[in-house]
Amino acid sequence: MKRIFAVCAILLSTVGAAFLTSAFAAEPEPAFPVERMQRDWLYQDAGTLIFANLVFSSILQPVLGYYADRVARPWFAPLGIVISGASIAVLPFVTDYGVLFLCAMAGGLGSALYHPEGARMVNGLAGAHKGKALGTFSVGGNGGFAAGPLFAGFCAYVTDIHGLLFYA
Repeated sequence: MKRIFAVCAILLSTVGAAFLTSAFAAEPEPAFPVERMQRDWLYQDAGTLIFANLVFSSILQPVLGYYADRVARPWFAPLGIVISGASIAVLPFVTDYGVLFLCAMAGGLGSALYHPEGARMVNGLAGAHKGKALGTFSVGGNGGFAAGPLFAGFCAYVTDIHGLLFYA
């Protein structure tokens, strides 16, 4: 009974981490239009930052997943969360566009680091219920990707762009 409780607790924390990492990955969408207005950017400038975040994550995630299949790196999961959160925490204080671009890419890197290793952990803990466990992991990520922009937008619009520090 204790083992079942421990496995459920680990699975739920992994789902929660998927929620947070995906929420961090979805943060630039509502924040960069605020930055665009405050910094007098073109829409293309804000769109390029969002593009950098999502493409970097999308390209690296399968590569890191392939690597995680070959060599287990459980520390990729917490490292991904820290990188994603740090990239959002520094975003409001950076004024140089090049550094913002690097922050956007770092957020994508954090997401790409977390998801393959998180899915591997869930798969290993799921036992005979792999479909249910991975489905729940996916719901956590999708929920974060849906809720992240709402919360980030609220923080950015109500308290200005520095409110993203509360988000991170």
